[in-house]
Amino acid sequence: MIAGDYDSIEKTAVKIKNSFILKQKLTSTQKEELHTKLPQSFIAQDSAFHNDAAMLEHVANIKNPELTQFYFNKMLNACVTCHQSFAQEKFPLFKPIENKNHHTH
Repeated sequence: MIAGDYDSIEKTAVKIKNSFILKQKLTSTQKEELHTKLPQSFIAQDSAFHNDAAMLEHVANIKNPELTQFYFNKMLNACVTCHQSFAQEKFPLFKPIENKNHHTH
């Protein structure tokens, strides 16, 4: 991104966008199994992540540096949030997310 290589950013964004598991060629049984085994919050976060990848693809295509940085950062934050919430065993150095409804000073 800092080199201004929008073509590489766009290609990577396309790969991420196209990796969305629920858009793959799955049988109806496989899709149902994913929906029953994966938490709804994971599916929602993953869907938003892949939509942001589509937006990153678009803004890289039009070579908009501000929006490219915005969507890159949005996706990076989504990675961290997802790994904290759903992949503690794979990424043990991330601390779990505390209850967002708990307010302290």
